[in-house]
This record gives sequence, structure tokens and C-alpha cells, in this order.
Amino acid sequence: MVVVVLLCWGAPAAVANADADDPARAAVAALRAQLHRIGSPAAAYAVLDGDTVVTGASGDADQDTPFVIGSLSKSFTAVGVMRAVDAGLVDLDGPVTTYLPEFTTASSSEITVAQLLHHTSGLSTADGIRDLLEPERTLAQRVALARDFAPTAPPGERFQYSNINYAILGLLLEQVSGKTFADYLREEVVIPLGLSRTILDAETARDLIPGTVPFFGFAMPRPESEFPGALADGYIISTARDLLTYAKFHLSDGRGVLSPESMAALHEPGIRLPGDPDPGSTGYAMGWYTGESESHLVLHHEGDNFGYRTDIALYPDLGHAIVVTMARNGAVSMVDTPISAARPALAGGQPRPSSAYTVATALVIALAAALIVTIAWTVLSYRRRTRTRRPPSRTLALSLILTGPVLGVAALISALLLVGGRASALPLAWLSAPDVTVLLIAWPVVLTVAGAATAAQRRTLGPQDGMT
Repeated sequence: MVVVVLLCWGAPAAVANADADDPARAAVAALRAQLHRIGSPAAAYAVLDGDTVVTGASGDADQDTPFVIGSLSKSFTAVGVMRAVDAGLVDLDGPVTTYLPEFTTASSSEITVAQLLHHTSGLSTADGIRDLLEPERTLAQRVALARDFAPTAPPGERFQYSNINYAILGLLLEQVSGKTFADYLREEVVIPLGLSRTILDAETARDLIPGTVPFFGFAMPRPESEFPGALADGYIISTARDLLTYAKFHLSDGRGVLSPESMAALHEPGIRLPGDPDPGSTGYAMGWYTGESESHLVLHHEGDNFGYRTDIALYPDLGHAIVVTMARNGAVSMVDTPISAARPALAGGQPRPSSAYTVATALVIALAAALIVTIAWTVLSYRRRTRTRRPPSRTLALSLILTGPVLGVAALISALLLVGGRASALPLAWLSAPDVTVLLIAWPVVLTVAGAATAAQRRTLGPQDGMT
């Protein structure tokens, strides 16, 4: 095996120098350039091209730096389920209540194990984030919440990505194994696959590099809360090195950990996706989106936590894989995911660099600058009118008074849309996009206050003849 370790950063121009006949190097060049564009956060990556492995890192990270891998945890849980299937403990087509008799939702419809794996249970995306700000909840407490959830579609009919599906699977594995989910996954998945740096207990990873989110062009620390009850759907901790090993497992026939039949079922789409929720995605398997990239089958998934982002993509027919872990996430920075620039190159196509993050950051900063100018203009105009005893026009006062509340309502709607319509919209928006949240709050407040002050000044000074 040829192992090439890249530890130094070059200029973004490396994309142009990439060898088109060497997909791994082309993908790495695209990754490095895109990471540079989003501010070179602490990150690590690994690219597999047959027997060639290319690795690298930026910031304070290296191949063994642990990161929270977010929803990539779901594919680990899916492997755990298929281990239980191979052992005869679980039937994919069996009702969940066979294994969790106490499980219930607000509907009488039976949900199967396979429907949880494929996100076709009928439980909504919004219900899956109800407890996102309650890390003290245990796995059993999270699943118990489902009794109040009203499915928004009959089981098996519609894809709705929902964290609660994999939380239920985690509790199911506890029930059939008689072990905690962490112990089961460690014994049945992590150890057999040789993932020596993958952590299932956040207390042993207190030296995690703090996650960050963009804040007006700077990196704001966003430490991740311990959430042991969400291990099955979003809080496994791993490294680029271990995730590459994990990727190789998924490119195999099971390596004795899973039967070839279970391995094939793991990657078989259980539902076709409506529209295009992720570029190139046409279906969802068990913890994996499926689709095509450069006419090649691709399995991929992202992991999103408040301050961390992990991506993995596999090309089974090529024997290629790419893993990117980084301590940077957030609504603004994720308009440009580094892996999105590199994936086409690994499949033999052209890299797709993007400047969307640069543009989005410039827009946020421009809106902040405009806000400062508006405040200064309002204060100076108020003082000038007071000094000259010239009242403001009615049109100015009314426009300011009306614009502020209208923007406020628009901001609230934007925040609700951002986080799925939950009552916790503002805290979630702050955690994922603090700079945008500041602007969504500040603009309506500033304009409303300016309008009220302008109207009050008009009443105090009184309209002059001919002034409207």
C-alpha cells in the first residue's frame, strides 16, 4: 500500500496543479483549497484510491484527532442492527413492538425495524429535533417522547429524515442484547472493525478540539454538550484514521463482521427520495444516502453538530472513499462543504470549487456594516433635527415604524424555517448561525426604535407648514 501523508498546507492554486489522472491527489487538492476558503479550521481528511491512501490535516488537527461525527453515527447503529439480524435477534420486517412492547406513538400504525432504518416510519424531521437542546435526556426518555408524536405519513410511504428513528433503534438493541447501547456497539462493531480511536463515552474525550461556527468572518467557539442519550443517532466520536478504516469495511463484503447478504441489504435503498435533498442523492439505505456521481454509484452521509462537521463518501465500484472531519459547522460555512468540491474529482470528474462561503460571509458583514451605518444615521439625524427644530416627515416616521415589525415577523419566520418550525427556533438558530441570528434580531429592533424615536420627535417638534 502506498501511503502519502500531506501535513503542510499549500496555496489554493493546488487545484489547478492536480493530476487529472490521479483522482486521489485531485480530490485532496480540491479539499485543501476549499478548506482554505472557509478559513482553514481544525480538520483532518483521508482519501482512498484503491491501494493508495492520501491523508492530511489543517489547524491543530491530525489523523488521530477526535471529532464528534454527528449523523454518521446512524450508519454505525445500522451495522449494529444488521449484526443482530445475522445473530437471529432481530427481523427487519418485524414490528418494533416485538422488541419494545412499550413503544407507541400517537398513531396505532405498526412501524417495522426496516422503516426506522430507512426513515420511512412516518415520524417527522421536526419531531426528531424536539430534544436537541435537552442533552440530559437518556435514550429511554427520548424514545418515550414518541408516544406524543403524531406520524405525518403512514409507515413505509414517505422519506422523512428523523433522529428519533435511530434513537428507537438504539433502545431496541439494548433490549435484544441486554447491554447498554454503548457496550453493544463497542463489542459488536467498534472492536471487530478495529476502530481503536472511536469513542462511545464523551467523558473520555474531554480534550476535544472545540467546535466552531462562523461569526462575521471569525470563528466562534461552540463546545459540544455531552449527550449520551443520542449516541445512536448523532454523538459518536471518531477520527479520520478510524473513519477510513470504517469506509474500507463498507467497501468490502462484510469482512466476517457481517454476512454478505446483510452487507448488501445495508447499502440497498429502501426508499426513493423526493426531489434532490442532497446533490446526487436518489435514495436512502440504512444510514447512507445513495445516488450517482460522475456516473458511478456513491454512498454518502454527513454528520452535523453545532460546531463539528464530518462527511464521508464511498464509490463501491471504484474502490474509492473520502472522509473529512472538522471543527467547523454552521449555516453560513456549510454553503461550501469541502467534500462537495472534492467528490467529483475522486470519481474521475472535475473538482467543483465554490466561492459561496466567501460570498455569504461578505453579505453577512455587509448587512452588519449597513446596520451600523443605519444606527449612526438615525442618531445623527435625530440630533440635527433637534438642533434645527425641524421635525421629521410623516413618511419617514411611518416607514420606520412599519418596517421594523415587518422585518421582525420575517425574522421569526426565517428562524422557524431554519430549525423545522420548533418553539426553540431562536436558541437553535443562535447555535447554528449566531451572526445571522444577531442580524435577524438587530435589524427589526433598530428600525422599530428608530421609528418610535422619529414619531416621538415629530410630535414634540410638531409638523411645519407643507411638511408631510
